[in-house]
Amino acid sequence: MPTFDQNIISLHELENHLRQLSHIKLIHIIKRCRVERILYVDDNIVYDSKEESIKLLAIEFYKKGYNLGKLKEKIEQLCHYYINDTYFDFIDNKDPISILFCYCHLLNNKVFSKNGNDLFFNTRRTLKDEPLEFIRHTTIQRKNTITQMRIDFISFINLITSDDCNKKKYIKHLNKEYIFSRSKFNFNWLSKKDNDQAIWAVKYIKDNHIIKNNHKHIPNIIDDYNHYSIVIPALFHSLEITDDAKELFLIKMKKAWGQVKYRNKIKKDKKTTINLVIRKDSKSKLEDISHFYGLNLNETFEKLINNESKIIKNSGI
Repeated sequence: MPTFDQNIISLHELENHLRQLSHIKLIHIIKRCRVERILYVDDNIVYDSKEESIKLLAIEFYKKGYNLGKLKEKIEQLCHYYINDTYFDFIDNKDPISILFCYCHLLNNKVFSKNGNDLFFNTRRTLKDEPLEFIRHTTIQRKNTITQMRIDFISFINLITSDDCNKKKYIKHLNKEYIFSRSKFNFNWLSKKDNDQAIWAVKYIKDNHIIKNNHKHIPNIIDDYNHYSIVIPALFHSLEITDDAKELFLIKMKKAWGQVKYRNKIKKDKKTTINLVIRKDSKSKLEDISHFYGLNLNETFEKLINNESKIIKNSGI
């Protein structure tokens, strides 16, 4: 019968082996154990702490009589469909747009079937398999943080009983498309500190027919204006439309914002717009006056009006 000290050593052996695994792999093991009804661990612990995950797994396996050798065999079985962490390196917590890009793409495309078959690259649509929907394995409510979205995305891919070649092909596609789209289409004009722009941009995206047609599911985090400059580029980059369509989309969006910004500036400066039809020679004279004073046409027109108004007032008429 093992002594108390031997029991402690055995538990530490299990912990030390589990500690060599990445946090995302530990989460995969926990989720697989839950599927097989081996154990249940609260999601918050899974997401928040690698060390807590290690301790809980070690204790559960130890209670079930697992030694180090048996644990290694079980992990190999649980990770049969798990692909190497390096394939997910580009989905980085330091680049939240990359996380939301992958999350939104998987959320809004039929990628794998319930039988593990590839649907996304089956362009001839010869397969009639029922799609495995990511929306049923995650939550798009605002409480779901970007870090949790990353975990949900990677865990879903790894839990699918599909050939690893299909999984790797899909991940490589996302990596390639993300790098290309970000390099070609710039969203630096979105300002994290511009609340007016945030309110306008979120409404613009939600009302846009291209977004509606291609993105049935949008994470509610978009309504948190602190994240709008992350979510909007991610939604855009993850659209499965042509580059020309993307370019036109972005041109229209930037033009629409330019018009809104101009109208807001007019209101702020207490200005208004008027439509005038004048003779060509009058316009030419107005341009000469503008050049003389170093003003634009609007400023020159205002100057002439103000000067004329002063003359009339001073005349006592």
